[in-house]
Amino acid sequence: MNFGVKYHEYKNPDDKTDSDSFQTALNIGYDAQNFRLTSITTYNDYEEDLIQDQCYMGTGMPVALSEYDFRTFSQELRIRSLDKKEGIKWLGGLYYSIEDGNWDDNGMVYDTSGMMGYDVYYNWPDDTRENTSAAFGQITFPLPGRLAFTAGLRYERIDKEMDYRYEVSRTDTGSILSQVAYHIKDDWDAFLPKGVLSWTINKDAMIYASVSKGYLAGGFNYCENVKELAKFDEQSSIHYELGAKTSWFNNRLIFNVNLFYMDIKDMHVYSAPDPITYITSNAGEAHSQGIEIEVKARPLKGLDLIAAFGLAQAEYDEYTNTNGVNCSGNELPISPDYTLNLAAQYRHDSGFFCRAGMQGYGQNYFNDANTVGQKAYRIYNAKIGYEGSNWDVYVYGNNLFDEEYFSFGRVNSMGIMANVGEPQTFGIIISRRF
Repeated sequence: MNFGVKYHEYKNPDDKTDSDSFQTALNIGYDAQNFRLTSITTYNDYEEDLIQDQCYMGTGMPVALSEYDFRTFSQELRIRSLDKKEGIKWLGGLYYSIEDGNWDDNGMVYDTSGMMGYDVYYNWPDDTRENTSAAFGQITFPLPGRLAFTAGLRYERIDKEMDYRYEVSRTDTGSILSQVAYHIKDDWDAFLPKGVLSWTINKDAMIYASVSKGYLAGGFNYCENVKELAKFDEQSSIHYELGAKTSWFNNRLIFNVNLFYMDIKDMHVYSAPDPITYITSNAGEAHSQGIEIEVKARPLKGLDLIAAFGLAQAEYDEYTNTNGVNCSGNELPISPDYTLNLAAQYRHDSGFFCRAGMQGYGQNYFNDANTVGQKAYRIYNAKIGYEGSNWDVYVYGNNLFDEEYFSFGRVNSMGIMANVGEPQTFGIIISRRF
């Protein structure tokens, strides 16, 4: 199932990825006598212009083109009770967001000049819009015996619409050979409850159990010519957790553990018939279960030791993929069977700083049939520097042993498409605070 990282000498000189990003956020808080009011506003604008040879071997394979502008705006108003050790605690709020995506180019040019006398451009210059509205609240009641119960509820409604276009054109004249266009819209909504029962054993230890509902709205595939087939349904899930949070030796050692189980219905699954086309559909059922452990220790002043370990099993319970293969019992793609993070950090009063860490990932698959994937790998990083009162300077090294790995992988009709992880990198960071 494993395959190695391969580099090719050829690279199309016309390849480029030009991107511009603007992000801003405004957070305003107001404290009254009995509550705190918070307003959070965000706006993001991202533009990208991409040309990418899909083979990198100079064999006239497809060239992907993408030019789009993606804008998001969100506004959240939240009101909550002031922090206090005893009594009822509560919060509530409203949320609204708008997402607009506009594609001028979103397709592939195929080298068909030898057969047809001209190259052909297959393009999906769609426009999409998504509005999300939500209201939420939760309340925590103290119970006898240092118990507490938290009840929460969120109502969410998502409206989506898409102006779909599919164009096949000649690259020499620009004339349209075939075209499909339609407008589609729909909405999804859900009530998402949760309940948490906690027991504060003492000021340094707490045990909790929780049940909550998760939800992902449905949507539309941007490359489906038949309007009635473009829609996929929502995904829902029930989350169960049992955990403990503890502190020892006057907060010099923190140990947290969490057991979880997730029951998923109509899970969103993704397939790629070609390198730039991704199709979302619904599997039957799936589940994910595992354990997460976190340890933080401060044996000496300024020295922090951090360890986090996660062990997970994520499988399809009922799913036959688009190729007719029964994947029931297979592992979910891009779901490593374990994750491991280790770090040691030292910060001296003089300003000296150093940190070394390791990130480990278990075996995972790139397709739902579990025939292609990668073995476990580890990445080591280090950083050393000086932190002043208003300026910092660091020297860092990432992926110190130049581990070859894939950060993402997907199987399509042309083979395996994977993103090679960042190689060994060294650099300097200089920052100043005003």
